[in-house]
Amino acid sequence: MKWFRVCFLSAFAVGLLCGAAQYAAAGVIYVTDAGGNVWQYNGISHMSTQTQTSNTGILVRDASVAGNTYKDDQDATADLSTGIVYRINAAGDIISYLNVANYLTNTAPVTVATGIYTGNKAINGASYDGNTGGFYSVSPASTTNPGDIARYNTLATFLTGVPDSVIVAGYNGNVLNFYDPDTTPGTTVAAGGSVMINAQYYQVPGGGGLEGFASIASYGATANNRVAFTGSNAFGGTTPTYQALAAFAVPVPEPTSVAACLIAFVGAALRRHRRY
Repeated sequence: MKWFRVCFLSAFAVGLLCGAAQYAAAGVIYVTDAGGNVWQYNGISHMSTQTQTSNTGILVRDASVAGNTYKDDQDATADLSTGIVYRINAAGDIISYLNVANYLTNTAPVTVATGIYTGNKAINGASYDGNTGGFYSVSPASTTNPGDIARYNTLATFLTGVPDSVIVAGYNGNVLNFYDPDTTPGTTVAAGGSVMINAQYYQVPGGGGLEGFASIASYGATANNRVAFTGSNAFGGTTPTYQALAAFAVPVPEPTSVAACLIAFVGAALRRHRRY
C-alpha cells in the first residue's frame, strides 16, 4: 500500500513535468482556403514543400461535407494562453471556439464582437503574438493605415479593434499573418542572402509565397528581413493551387518529451519499490 502511494505521487510529479514540457513543442499550422476547407501542416518545414501546383497539406476540414462557412474569412488565430480559436469573418465579426477541434467542426461558435473588423478596420490578417500575449493585425489598401501593423496589448483591446500602437510598414497586399510558437531557421534576402535568423512571424504576401521574420520589429522595418520559405503562388497569388485566407499555429507535445516522461516515471517507481 505504501509503495502504491509513492508510485502515485511519483506519477503526479512526472505528470506535471510532462504537462509543462509539451508547451515547448513545435507548432502545427492550420490554413483555411477560399473554399472554406482547412488544411493541416506539421510545421513550417511541411508548409515549405507547398508549390504553385502541388498542395501538400492534410485536409482536416472538407468544406464539401462540413460547409463553406469559412470561405470568406479575413483570418483566424488561436490564443495560445487559453487554446481558444478566434475567427474574423467577412462581416468583421469575431467568433470564438473553445479549441481547435471545435473550430474544425464549427461546434459551439460564440460571437464575442460584432462588426469590428470592417470598413477602416478591415484586415488582411491577424494573429496572436506569443512573445507579448497580445495580438496584431495588418491593414489592407482600403483602410486608414494601409499595410501597417496594428498591435493590441490584450485580448480586450483586440476585441475592440482599436490598436494600442501602430508600426508603419508596407504590407497592404498581404493575405494572412500568423505567429508560430516554434522557430524555424533561414537565411534572409538582406545583405545578399547572408543573414541567418530564427523565424517566428509569418505572412503570405500578395505574391502568394510563405515568408518568415524573426520579430515584429524586423517585420515592420523592411521586407528585406524576410526568409522566403516557398516560391510565389504556393498559398495564393495569380495562379495558385488554392487561395489561402487564414492561418494559425498551435503547439503540440513532442513524442520525445512524452517518452522521457514515461522513462522518468518508471525509473522513479522502481527506485521507490526497492526501498520498500
